[in-house]
Amino acid sequence: MRNNLAIRGGFAGGESSASQADPDAHVTTLSGDIGVPGDASDNADHVVEAINLSPTAILSGVNVAFGESAIGAGLRVVGTNFVPGPVFERCTFHDNIGEGTLSEGCGAKVEGGGTFIECTFRDNSGSGSGVGVYAKTGISFIACTFEHNVNGGEGGLNGLGGGAFTSGQSVVFRDCVFHLNVAWRGAGLYATGGVRIEGCLFESNTAISTGGGAYVTGSDSQGTALVATTFLTNLAVSEGGGLASMNGGPTRMADCSFIANTATRGAGLLDSSQLSAASCAFVGNVATSDSGGAVRRFSQPGTFVGCTFYRNTAPQNAAGIRNFSTPLTVRGCVFWNNTVGAASGEAQQILTTPAPTVEYSCIQGLTGAFGGVGNIAGDPLFVDGIGADGIPGTADDDLSLGSGSPCIDAGSTCKSALSHTKSKRVENELT
Repeated sequence: MRNNLAIRGGFAGGESSASQADPDAHVTTLSGDIGVPGDASDNADHVVEAINLSPTAILSGVNVAFGESAIGAGLRVVGTNFVPGPVFERCTFHDNIGEGTLSEGCGAKVEGGGTFIECTFRDNSGSGSGVGVYAKTGISFIACTFEHNVNGGEGGLNGLGGGAFTSGQSVVFRDCVFHLNVAWRGAGLYATGGVRIEGCLFESNTAISTGGGAYVTGSDSQGTALVATTFLTNLAVSEGGGLASMNGGPTRMADCSFIANTATRGAGLLDSSQLSAASCAFVGNVATSDSGGAVRRFSQPGTFVGCTFYRNTAPQNAAGIRNFSTPLTVRGCVFWNNTVGAASGEAQQILTTPAPTVEYSCIQGLTGAFGGVGNIAGDPLFVDGIGADGIPGTADDDLSLGSGSPCIDAGSTCKSALSHTKSKRVENELT
């Protein structure tokens, strides 16, 4: 690639403009299988390279496949001196292989800027960091898909990020899908430093250790921001089935959903950050051998505003929120039918040390031990909490408040109602 040049695929041969490209119908492949066909040992180290390029360098409608290298087997973007760097549109990076146990970015390694629009990273394999993509600082992924990238690393510095690994600040994922990726930690995404995740879906990813959907970490003051993002049916063999947020700095999330994720503990969310969560839903998450069906957290203060915790389960302690040795604030939230065995009392909804600040919330089995003002214990009367299929967290559920709900108009002056509406974005809660 070079500046002031667009390389485009997806043409049959009779088109007259770039807008007529159809990469799905007319597949154009840049292949690293340049030696003996099917023998990966003699494949190209980097199928595509982009060195010090600006946005005038464009790769569009092309498949990039069958590279093999320790770094950037499919695509290698290095040392760009321009922001935001080269542009990649409707490209697919697939079947690239990372060499060695510390490979980086098997599908693509991108350092110093770049924009990816409607690109797919699939079926890449390796054992280091970021099998689908390794992205470092100032990179945006818009409407991209990360699917079935398998990171075979087994801990330490390898096995981080099946779909993607990011480091540095100002990395953005918007309207992306992470599906069926595998890694030791952060099967869908492993992110260090500042990352923003908006309108994304993490579904059916598997972490052999921690962070089935995603694992975010670092002490960066920019922290992690998540908006309108769903973590669905992810699995962590250890902790943090949906998300493991291990930031030293802040994690801010709004209008996010954690549904039917599984882990030994902290099945929906495992958190040790300075957490602020607004209008989020935790539904049907399952902790298999410890506490925190929905949330398990420790280390730093956390706040939940206008969140719903419903039908999460754990075999011991709390199935809603299990909070250890750090301040916890709960305002305008609903905790209902979170169970430990057959029990669904107050301690199964929230269990915390020290005592939490709880206000204007609906908590099953409320005893008054939490103190606070405006708290109630009546059935929130969801319109249809489990839907026609009888399974919490599926598409036919409706967690809006039904007629006669004691939660209607029961909120404080700063939060008008105790409800969760998935379609409502509340980015002001992140500030």
